[in-house]
Amino acid sequence: MNHNKATILIVDDEEKTRKILKLNFSDKYHILLAKNGEEALHHLQREKVHLVLTDLKMPGMSGLELLQEIQNKYKHIPVIIITAYGSIENAVAAMKLGAYDYIIKPIKIEKLNTLLEKSLQYSHLLKENLQLKEKLKQY
Repeated sequence: MNHNKATILIVDDEEKTRKILKLNFSDKYHILLAKNGEEALHHLQREKVHLVLTDLKMPGMSGLELLQEIQNKYKHIPVIIITAYGSIENAVAAMKLGAYDYIIKPIKIEKLNTLLEKSLQYSHLLKENLQLKEKLKQY
């Protein structure tokens, strides 16, 4: 396993979506797949994840509920929401809860690629910021 690659957790109940995204991004990133929120949380407990890409509407735990869990436990991990329902209210709700951004299905790979790069840079800055705050507390 290449540790220089960022790890992206893709959460979607549609196997086709998971496979397409893995195919498109596995050369560039280490990809973990989960078919629901519960499975995603197991991955987060066991592995170092740099970014979560999650569907909004899933059976069981929704993307928004997963987002809230991640916000509570893993503040430094940016979450991008995938929604097939171009409903702006859902996207706005997700952003208010702390999502980094959202993308509407059908997913345009180039657009998602740019979004992943931007959010990983953001994640890196967030982590540096948290580390600096910790260091300052020691003084």
